Amino acid sequence: MGAILIENAQSVSVSSSLFTRLDGNAIFLSGYVRDTVIDSNEFVWIGESGVASWGKTNGVDATSETQPFGTVMSRNLCHEISLYEKQTSCYFQAATGNSTVSYNIFYNMARAAVNHNDDMYGGGHLTKNLIWNTCRESQDHGPFNSYVN
Repeated sequence: MGAILIENAQSVSVSSSLFTRLDGNAIFLSGYVRDTVIDSNEFVWIGESGVASWGKTNGVDATSETQPFGTVMSRNLCHEISLYEKQTSCYFQAATGNSTVSYNIFYNMARAAVNHNDDMYGGGHLTKNLIWNTCRESQDHGPFNSYVN
């Protein structure tokens, strides 16, 4: 699922790392993950997403608390991604709550730099990022994409 898979974990920090020339996702948060910090990394020449955060549910029932919550992604550089998979982003979340994406630089990708697949728990913050040259292959929306009504 990713070069780094974080699952059933609390208070994990990934910082000052270079993720380059990966076929899939660089970092994948899966299921129960709390208070992860992804800070001061570079994601370049990535086949899929820089960071993908994906919770688990029983259909539409999310009462099991097996979703990432409280993730902070800050001060990262993410560019030249979506080489193989086109439905990707620097930060992608599904069934994830209370995430903060701030002070990042995102550019040169097939679709949106940030994608909120749903608004399961809400509380997401997207602020003070520099984003440009996104949706180069789809041109169907802007640098941020959400399927939330």
